[in-house]
Amino acid sequence: MVKHAAAAVLDVPADELELARGPAGRPYLRGCDRLGLSLSHTGDLLVLALSLHGPIGADAERLGRSGCRVLLAQRACTAQELSDLRALPAPERGDAVLRLWTLKEAYTKALGVGTGLPFRTFGFRVEGTTAVLHDNTGEPVRTGEWTFATHRLGTGHVVSTAYALSPGA
Repeated sequence: MVKHAAAAVLDVPADELELARGPAGRPYLRGCDRLGLSLSHTGDLLVLALSLHGPIGADAERLGRSGCRVLLAQRACTAQELSDLRALPAPERGDAVLRLWTLKEAYTKALGVGTGLPFRTFGFRVEGTTAVLHDNTGEPVRTGEWTFATHRLGTGHVVSTAYALSPGA
């Protein structure tokens, strides 16, 4: 599926493409630096993100999934994010944590570092379907370099993407 989608974007035959994985497990097309790609899956949902303009990352989670979201937030969120979460009505906090988690996963996938970048060292302020990257003190960073989006799907999932606006980001 990845090769066929990439072939359609690149306008080349799919059998000319070779899917490979980097040392950290990041998928890429061997010999094709101009196409960024990211995969994510959860349950029966598979997300493929492609970009001809720079690095891209995607992550998906099922909303309302079980698990200790309070512990997840404490381990993955900055102080500003924790404060923002506490300001939300209690029933909204769990899904908000998953939105932050998917944004962080998407960004680190786009950077190619996965969980090698501690999630408490950067954060997001979500505004509708977009998000702004912040440092661990809550100050915006790298504005104009990245676009972040998060969407609720009718399937009960949240999907977030991190998209570099330039190849050198």
